[in-house]
Amino acid sequence: MFNFLKKKGSQDNGASGASRAKAQPDPKSPWDEPVALMEQGETAEALESFARTAVQTRDLSRMDLAERWLEDKALLDRAGEETVCRFVAFLTQVLDPMEPAQRQRLWESCLRALQGLGDSTAPRQDMTNRYTTQCVLLRHMGRTEDALEAAREGISRHEAASCYTFAGLCCLDLGDTGKAEDYVLRGLERDPGNLAPCNDLGDYFLNRGDLPKAAEYYALVVDRGDAQDVEWAEPSLIYCRWLVSGDAAELERLALCAASRPQSQRGAQLCQAVKRK
Repeated sequence: MFNFLKKKGSQDNGASGASRAKAQPDPKSPWDEPVALMEQGETAEALESFARTAVQTRDLSRMDLAERWLEDKALLDRAGEETVCRFVAFLTQVLDPMEPAQRQRLWESCLRALQGLGDSTAPRQDMTNRYTTQCVLLRHMGRTEDALEAAREGISRHEAASCYTFAGLCCLDLGDTGKAEDYVLRGLERDPGNLAPCNDLGDYFLNRGDLPKAAEYYALVVDRGDAQDVEWAEPSLIYCRWLVSGDAAELERLALCAASRPQSQRGAQLCQAVKRK
């Protein structure tokens, strides 16, 4: 106990150690681990620990650390190109809730870090490709034309499947559906398992009332996609068929599909859309 809490005139009688609560250490912050790793020179491990901590705690209060690390000119040499790309990709997805000025500052730091990698980067086909990471970041920043240029640079240099995919999504953002389809399908040739962009194309055409086109892409996902992609595509395909035919049997299929996948909101959303029509 602190001395100012003792009664005036009371005597310790040599028992102060027993009666006094032991001083408690400050609670350990979850950010201590990435900071310690960085101080020890384990840069790649520090960035991974930082990302893991942010996801687990949903706490963005220490993004000042990320900003400082990204501005370190020696980051690439210590962490490696792929780790830097992974770290930027992570930050791209989590910064939206931040105050706009700070978010913009961090985005710019991410962009400078990627540009600092230069053009002699590894031709990885997945999302860790330097040009794909840069495309996704720029698209997130609302710089769609710059994002498309980054994806095209990745296609030119690496023929990366992920660059084709995101070039297609950028073209979709810009309203160029012909090029969007071409890029997405060329990406699919290189990575047949990545059907998610076909759902994006299906959604685009559905929202514009081109039901045959929408159904074509949803059917492709249902036929070849993994469980997660099919969760979105199957109710969407049934909904398209109902819009075309007006067949009550399709409504029953949609309701059954939604009930069979309670973890997915897509079926429930489309059932509500039916009620509004």
